[in-house]
Amino acid sequence: MKKLLLSIGLAVSLLPIACAKKPGNSSTTLSRSEVSEVSDYLGYIHSADTAEGLEHKYTSTSLRHLAKALDGVSRKSGLPKGEINDKLDSLMSMADSLQTNPQSDEHPVQVRAAFIRATELMESLQGAKFPDNRDEVSAVRGAAEAITPDQSALEQKPKIMAFFDKAGEALSAMAKKS
Repeated sequence: MKKLLLSIGLAVSLLPIACAKKPGNSSTTLSRSEVSEVSDYLGYIHSADTAEGLEHKYTSTSLRHLAKALDGVSRKSGLPKGEINDKLDSLMSMADSLQTNPQSDEHPVQVRAAFIRATELMESLQGAKFPDNRDEVSAVRGAAEAITPDQSALEQKPKIMAFFDKAGEALSAMAKKS
């Protein structure tokens, strides 16, 4: 009986730890000394509630967090700000446009364009400062290009989530090296 109670107690004490981690994302956990914007991005995409469907707010907010994370990594790595400023501004505008008209049929086109723009930013960072992260950034490009312009964003929820996860993996790897 004591062993059973001890086992139950141990299981209950470990439950919060097990539930806090998203399966398959242990490599995207950053310490406090890493780029805070990347931690914020990872925290948002892993905790945002999308159970009811893929909301435009989730996608646009994730894109804003992604832009801030890209800016944080570029600053910490010493990349001159002018090299990515225009693309960052463009990405933020694209995120804003997703919420302008929630019923627009153009959202899949806008999402794909924003994902490609974010990928271009990552490729600039990777080429300039993180040559060892080519595979991670290539996976982000593949996830961005997987978005189909003629299919609703809601129908592409797994692809959209995969893009944000791949971007998180690439940014995490870069942040740990910056």
